[in-house]
Amino acid sequence: MKNKDDIFRNENIYFQELEGTRYKLESVIAKGAYGIVAVATDTYSNEKVAIKKIVNIFEDSREAKLTLREFKIMKFFKNNDENSNIIGLKDIIKPTSYEEFNSLLLVIELMEEDLDSFITRYYQQNNVKMKQYSVVEEEEEDDDDDDEGGVNEMSKSD
Repeated sequence: MKNKDDIFRNENIYFQELEGTRYKLESVIAKGAYGIVAVATDTYSNEKVAIKKIVNIFEDSREAKLTLREFKIMKFFKNNDENSNIIGLKDIIKPTSYEEFNSLLLVIELMEEDLDSFITRYYQQNNVKMKQYSVVEEEEEDDDDDDEGGVNEMSKSD
């Protein structure tokens, strides 16, 4: 696989399978261990979607099985409104031929952030919350120690 800068510079090359489909490539937004994600517009609905291109899917049998499992799970939950927390599979870009079938293009809902960013942000926010809570709790303990007759140091200075 090319480096990330090459992919972003030559994004049309990596998504040439979109030619002749209802999806118009806008830009590549991410590259990960298993593939590349781009933003596209569905020309039928004018909706922004994400297209996940999973590359070299048959290079390693373990990765091929993981890809198949991800695909099956997304397909299972495709039209299931009860599971709104699971990303929806909207479409699959079919390979042009069996011989050229070495990558998979999944059209999925466009999310504001990827799972890794969400988890990082969530834990950072909760870490800040825990630190703030511990500081407040320490302050309350200090206030309890300093209280005489229900008046603490802060209220005396007011």
